[in-house]
Amino acid sequence: MNKIEVGKTYLTAEGSFRCVHIEGDSAWMVSSQKARPYKWALDGRAINLNRKYNVIWPESHPKVITRTITYPAPETEAPARGTEYFIPEPISGYSLGYTWHGDGADIGYLRQGLVYLTEEDAIARAKAMLE
Repeated sequence: MNKIEVGKTYLTAEGSFRCVHIEGDSAWMVSSQKARPYKWALDGRAINLNRKYNVIWPESHPKVITRTITYPAPETEAPARGTEYFIPEPISGYSLGYTWHGDGADIGYLRQGLVYLTEEDAIARAKAMLE
């Protein structure tokens, strides 16, 4: 059994809990979903609760993932009215084609750095977003 420590977060079948205080053979745990603290036995059993929890273990998955991706640079200036352009579609790994009218959607895509003048560049960006 892992040692329970103040300040660490632990996972259970019911969600994650952070240890806020240790007193004798009990640890006070706070859930991110519920406001009131729970009292746990230091061997991992929940006490003073209506339902029993599974054994707890330290949370090990990272909160932030940093990665570097490379993709073609998007357009930074509005194309001429009537120009065909493409935006990456990351769900499928392909692209969506549009005609530039200069409306709100077009300007929004441009500001978000999603406008490409070739379908190949938009697809490369979509695939990079999936990696």
